[in-house]
Amino acid sequence: MCYLINNKPIANNNAQPNISREMLKNLIIPIPSMKEQENLVKQIESIEKDQKTHLEYSKIIQSKIDMIENIIKKQNKISLEKKEENKIDNFDSVNNTDENDEDDEDENNSKIVKRTKSIKNIKSSKKIIKEESEDEEEIESKPKSKKNN
Repeated sequence: MCYLINNKPIANNNAQPNISREMLKNLIIPIPSMKEQENLVKQIESIEKDQKTHLEYSKIIQSKIDMIENIIKKQNKISLEKKEENKIDNFDSVNNTDENDEDDEDENNSKIVKRTKSIKNIKSSKKIIKEESEDEEEIESKPKSKKNN
């Protein structure tokens, strides 16, 4: 634009017929004082910093939501497995009412195996919950250190 104002035009015709060289020469573009410009820069930098902070918090929140969803999925899976085990137990108990002592012993062994699986599931759930709570503590400690900086 500076070139067009101070030098000869490259072509005689304007692409914009409503804008002439004389109009551009007379155009006054206000420029804020240096102090006002510095204040504007400070405000913009503050806004950008706030945006970064909000983005970091939204990532932390999303990761917590993901952890909660994973816990729920794992708990639902364990719950479904228990329901299936109960269905099998109920089916076995209905079909084994008139069987001999060997079948009773097998049933007892089956129950022991199922209890063992249940105990393993509970231990697994406790381990998952413990790991995820440790992850949460680690995530929660990160923003605190960023705030202090």
